[in-house]
Amino acid sequence: MVLKKILLRKKYNKNNSIVKTINIENDLIIGSYCNISKRVVIANNVEIGDFTYLNASKYWITIESNTSIGKYCSIGPGVHIGAGNHDYTFVTTHPILFDKYYEKKLNKFDFQNANGLVDIDRKTIIGNDVWIGLNAIIKRGVRIGNGAVIGSGSIVTKDVPDYAIVGGNPAKVIKYRTSEENINLINENLDKMWYNWNIEKIIENASDLYNFDKYVKKFIDKKH
Repeated sequence: MVLKKILLRKKYNKNNSIVKTINIENDLIIGSYCNISKRVVIANNVEIGDFTYLNASKYWITIESNTSIGKYCSIGPGVHIGAGNHDYTFVTTHPILFDKYYEKKLNKFDFQNANGLVDIDRKTIIGNDVWIGLNAIIKRGVRIGNGAVIGSGSIVTKDVPDYAIVGGNPAKVIKYRTSEENINLINENLDKMWYNWNIEKIIENASDLYNFDKYVKKFIDKKH
C-alpha cells in the first residue's frame, strides 16, 4: 500500500507540480505548477487547477471526495474541504446503521444498506483565485465563487459569492474585494480573466494585476 501511494505521488510530480503527500486516493487530476504539502489528505475524485497550493506546513489539510478546486487558489494549514453529514433523521447518527465495516463485523445484524451519509455524492466546488485561511471548514456541496476570501477559522455552510470576503461561524459576507460594477463586468467576460492566460501573458502584464480598476478597464471592459 505504501509503495502504491509513493508511485502515485511520483505520477503527479509532473508539469512542474510538487506533490509531497502520499495520502492520495484514486482519480486525482492535478494541473501545472501546483504545490501540495506533505500533511495533506486527498480523497477520491478530486481536481486541482494550475498554480494552486495547499500549505499544510503546521496543520493537516483534508480534501474530501468529489471536490473541484480551481486555478491559483491559496489554501492554508488546517483547512477541511467537503466535510459530510450523517443522517440525523435516523434514531442514531452512529454509522452502525450504514457503514460496511459494521456489516462485515456484525454479520447477523439487520443491515438495510441505508445511506447514512446524506450528501456523500454532492460535489464541492472551489472557484479560481480563492484564498482559504487557516483552519477554515467548507461544508460538502457548497460552491465558493471565483476570487473569494474565506477568513481563518470560518465555517462555510452556504455558497459564497464571487469576490466576497466571508468570516465567522457560520460564515457571512463581510465585504467584497472590488466594486459590484467590476464584478459584473468580470463575470460577463470570464474568458478574458487573467487566470485563463498562459504564463507568458501573465508575466508580461503582471504590473496590471495590482489594481482592480486598472485591470478591468484594460482587459475586461469592452468600452475601453
